[in-house]
Amino acid sequence: MDKRVVLYSTVAVGIAYFLSKRYSFKPIDIVNDLPRSSTSTYPTRTLNQIDTIIVHHSAVPSTATGATPEGYARFHITSPNYGYPAIAYHVVIQPDGKAYLTNYLETISYHVGALNTNAVGVVLTGNFDNENITNVQKNTLINVLKWIQRKVGRKLKIHGHYRYANKTCPGMNVRADLNEIVTRSGGLL
Repeated sequence: MDKRVVLYSTVAVGIAYFLSKRYSFKPIDIVNDLPRSSTSTYPTRTLNQIDTIIVHHSAVPSTATGATPEGYARFHITSPNYGYPAIAYHVVIQPDGKAYLTNYLETISYHVGALNTNAVGVVLTGNFDNENITNVQKNTLINVLKWIQRKVGRKLKIHGHYRYANKTCPGMNVRADLNEIVTRSGGLL
């Protein structure tokens, strides 16, 4: 076999492997597995309307009972303070690094008030005023932010919820790293 053919084949395999690792991340789709209201639904939008990603924290300890996508969905639907059609977030990231798609990006869920129409909500499980984000959770957040931007087809502004509400969300211990996270994800500050 010609040495050039072997070299080109090896390079092609290497590039394919690199691209598969770089672009293969996507959250686990559990949208249709989560509880939903039987009386209301969220409105929808096109991906072109999205210009921002909002990073939240659950504000409950990562080990708390119900600190799961299903637990958040039940709370958002049944709580008298909420009464939402479904979970408020688009992606939930657990401490072990698992990321779950909980609403499709075209869904206008209720997580950041007047900005809901244009924003995707990503929540980190944990109270990051009192806990530190795990390294695996931080890396998954970066991958989730990259994935959302790939799906939308452009760079997006990425902010903490605190910029739009009188809250510390996504927690003081995440806020300290947020600029680095946004930069590593290729997003806009």
